Amino acid sequence: MKKAPATMPKKTGQPDSERPPLETSQPSTGFSWAVPEELGIPPDPLRLRLDFHHQAVEMTFFEGETVTSKVVSAMDVAHALASELSFGSGLLP
Repeated sequence: MKKAPATMPKKTGQPDSERPPLETSQPSTGFSWAVPEELGIPPDPLRLRLDFHHQAVEMTFFEGETVTSKVVSAMDVAHALASELSFGSGLLP
């Protein structure tokens, strides 16, 4: 059975050359701070991101203008996070 070729949907609206540029109050860094400025909470820059895929975990470091990524073991991530957990409830000695 022959498949019909995929077609792109038609564009609507103004052509890109006629659209006004988007105005933003902050430079685009890829990530935005979601807490309202009037609360006075200082920005908390992203330092590390873990992306869990089907068979891999990708760890991405953000250090200033440098971004470094590497594949890590899911078991190593689990052990690192579990070492920070407390299994005591505080109710029993």
